Amino acid sequence: MIKGRIKNIGGNWSFVLDRYLHASQKLIFVIPPSFLKKVDPSYLLTPGESAHLQCKIKGSPEIQVTWYKNNKEIRESDTQRMSFANNVAVLDITNVKVDDSGSYSCEAANDAGSDSCSTEIVVKGFVWFTPNKYPVVQGWPRDNLRTYDAVLECEVTGTPPFEVTWLKNNNEIRSSKKYTMTDQQSVFALHIMNCDVQDAGEYQCIISNEGGSCSCKRPSHSRMHCGWNTRTSSKMVQRWQTTHAQ
Repeated sequence: MIKGRIKNIGGNWSFVLDRYLHASQKLIFVIPPSFLKKVDPSYLLTPGESAHLQCKIKGSPEIQVTWYKNNKEIRESDTQRMSFANNVAVLDITNVKVDDSGSYSCEAANDAGSDSCSTEIVVKGFVWFTPNKYPVVQGWPRDNLRTYDAVLECEVTGTPPFEVTWLKNNNEIRSSKKYTMTDQQSVFALHIMNCDVQDAGEYQCIISNEGGSCSCKRPSHSRMHCGWNTRTSSKMVQRWQTTHAQ
C-alpha cells in the first residue's frame, strides 16, 4: 500500500506519491484536514457559566485534534473536557473563571497537512467594592471659611470597563461646576464644590460592568450633613451602606 499527498505546487493542486508505485500495490489518497464549520469567533461569559467550543472537520483519517489556549496545549481536567467523534471536535469548559479568558485554537492534523481555527473567550468578572476599602465621605475646609469641598470616594474590584452613576436623593447627578466626577483605575470619586446646607441628602453610587452591578449609599437615617464645624477635625470620614446585584 502506497500513500500520497495532495499538495499545492505553484498554485496547482497535485497528487504526490510517497514513493514509486508497483503494479501489485494499492494507492491511497490522503486529503489534508480543513474546517467545514469553524468555532464561533468569540464568547462573552460571566463567572460560573460554561463555554461549548465546537467545530466540524473534513479530511482523511486518522485526524489528530489538539486544543490550545494562548498557544499552550490544553490538558483535560475536571473543568475542561475534549472529544472528537464523527468529524466534530468539541472543547467544553465548565464553571468558567476570569482566568479562563484568552485566545483558544483548534488544530487538526494528519499525514497530509494541518489546519486550525481560533476564537476569543472573555470572562467578565463581577464588580464589587474592594474589601476594607468601602466608600467614604471626606471633607476639607475652603480657605478657612465655613464652607468646604466634599469628596465621595470608593474603590471597586472587577473587570473593566465600568459604568458609574452618582445619585442624590435618587436623582442622577450630572457633571457641572458644582459636581466633578473622576476615576483613577478602580477608584471613583464625586467632588462637591463649595458644599453648603443645600447639599445635604442621601448620596448613592452605582457601578456596573457586563458581569453585574453594585451600589453604595448613605442610609436615610444617617445623611451627610454639609457645613463646617471648626471645633472638629478638618477631615470627615463616614462609611456607606453597600449592596450588590448580578
